[in-house]
Amino acid sequence: MEKLNQVFTKEGMKKIWRYYKLFFLLTVLVVSVVGVVLSIPKQKKVYSTNMEIMLSINSSSDSTGESERASVINTYKDLLISKSAVSEAEAVLNKESLNSQGIFESLGLSQNSNSQLLDLEIKRDSENEGQLIGKTLNEFAERSIKKSYPDKNISVQYHFFQSEINGSFNYKLFIAAVVIGLFMGVVVLIMIDAFSSRILSSEYVESYNVKVLGKIKDK
Repeated sequence: MEKLNQVFTKEGMKKIWRYYKLFFLLTVLVVSVVGVVLSIPKQKKVYSTNMEIMLSINSSSDSTGESERASVINTYKDLLISKSAVSEAEAVLNKESLNSQGIFESLGLSQNSNSQLLDLEIKRDSENEGQLIGKTLNEFAERSIKKSYPDKNISVQYHFFQSEINGSFNYKLFIAAVVIGLFMGVVVLIMIDAFSSRILSSEYVESYNVKVLGKIKDK
């Protein structure tokens, strides 16, 4: 414990750095390299399919108020990404590597404020998969909404936009790796010094009331 306490003094840290700095630098380097490898974007291509959906309720304002229109749109949004719709998309795709949970996680749904325009985003590693999922979800939601509101003349129009998502270097992960590397480097230095039997200086020997008879100077 006494030796460990000496590590945290200014002189103690200087001695540790002088004799063990190579271990510190290697630790930081290794952890940083791992961080760089993990931060490099994967080469696998990801396609973003944006499906813009326009929901129209062709009825008089007297029979369909704003609150009821909002209710219809909200119901349609719920149907679009419902468990039943996703299960139907899974059956249509018939892909062993893609289940309902995977499809659900690839979806993103938003609505423009004060409008009946919905934006469904589907991120998949295939252009065709995104469109097929979008069409299947929309067909299910359209069938269901018309059954739920048979007295409303509801029509749905949509079109697709597709783009390729290019991965970017994860700087946050890299910075975190460098910080962790620095911390681990310090821990390594302290642990090496704490458990090492190496005598770093004559002052350390004299702290135990042991007289130093002589020194061999470095060439």
